[in-house]
Amino acid sequence: MTAVGRQISSRHNPHLVYLRRLARRRFREREGAVLVEGPRLALEAANAGTSPRLVVLCPELAARGGLAPELAAWVARSPVLLEVPPELFATVATTESPQGLLAVVDEPGRDVHPVLTCGSVLLLVIDGVQDPGNVGSLIRSAHALGAAAVLTVEGTGDPFGPKALRASAGACFRLPVARPARAAQVAGLLADHGVRLVGADPRGDLFPWEVDFTGKVALAVGNEAAGLGPALRGGELVRIPMAPTAESLNAAAAGAVLLYEAMRQRGRGALLRERPAAGQGLEHVL
Repeated sequence: MTAVGRQISSRHNPHLVYLRRLARRRFREREGAVLVEGPRLALEAANAGTSPRLVVLCPELAARGGLAPELAAWVARSPVLLEVPPELFATVATTESPQGLLAVVDEPGRDVHPVLTCGSVLLLVIDGVQDPGNVGSLIRSAHALGAAAVLTVEGTGDPFGPKALRASAGACFRLPVARPARAAQVAGLLADHGVRLVGADPRGDLFPWEVDFTGKVALAVGNEAAGLGPALRGGELVRIPMAPTAESLNAAAAGAVLLYEAMRQRGRGALLRERPAAGQGLEHVL
């Protein structure tokens, strides 16, 4: 580890108090900040072009793996770099087995409007999915399988919460994830931009291969128990065939299956054309 920070010994240090306040979603959103813990997520944030506002290091916890040179350089750019012992790091860590690195970065851009102007685009709508692991997994699948943006409905778990961020493997930094809106607003926005809505529903009339996923399409995945709300059930409804003894797939698994079918229909060329390459901005989508 090459980065060395100012040593802190009190849990009442203002920076540590600030970090603990950032554990709350409302405060994070007000601050426009995201908590990134561990070298892997920090490197994802760095590769996506973010800059650290604040970094806390625990040398004892991070000594085994150290910091890769590119990550150490990113950490060193932080205007506030603190070094704390393990017992203090535990008061701000969001994981059960901390790896000795916690950073505050700017919340990435959440404006999906530039993507909506594309002639052909695949979007994911998350409607009230509450489990943060499912939210993060859906965003990870959306990024991996060619979606250009994610829209969220009020009641959806925080995509930038610690558990969701880990489940997304940093994909939240790779494509825009819109701020929550009412379901009717999301449906209206899609309609205004000529985006067809396809909803995942275990009682849907269509199988995945019967749906046309080409062109401007939004796939909507609903709440784990209640499914899609009424406002997002106005389009085609698709169900995934399963073994007779299976009740259902969870939201993240169902979303991944349907996103893969969309990618299959659209082809690899469409995937590369519609989504920015790693480290590129939205200008490469248009």
